[in-house]
Amino acid sequence: SLPISQLRHAWQELSDELESLKKVALVHPDFDGWQRDMKKRKQVFRVVEKRLKERRRLARELANRDTKTAIWKKRVEIKSLLEDRSQVERLVADVARTEAHARLAARRFGEQIGLCGLTKVISVEDPQTIDVGMAVVL
Repeated sequence: SLPISQLRHAWQELSDELESLKKVALVHPDFDGWQRDMKKRKQVFRVVEKRLKERRRLARELANRDTKTAIWKKRVEIKSLLEDRSQVERLVADVARTEAHARLAARRFGEQIGLCGLTKVISVEDPQTIDVGMAVVL
């Protein structure tokens, strides 16, 4: 004979347990967010892998290139010009200073010649006229 009361009791317990399981959410509320985050992480990981692969490819190409290309030579020339820039500026300043001293020396020389009376003052409008009185003023 079958123990019907025990089977009924076991069936009742199992149905109560099933009802309690149905009342409780089987999936944690954060599970959807976690799945979304995992999808995003996988997408980002794929993008990162693609970029790393591209970067490795570019690095290999750069390593295989000849370093003495025309662009590299121009860069070296420009860099040397930039290094000489301060020296060029100093030379320009020296030339300007020397030119100013030369003008001053020429002016003083002209004044000394004028004081000695070795010059004649000529009019610009009429070069044939000579003003001897102006030589004394100078």
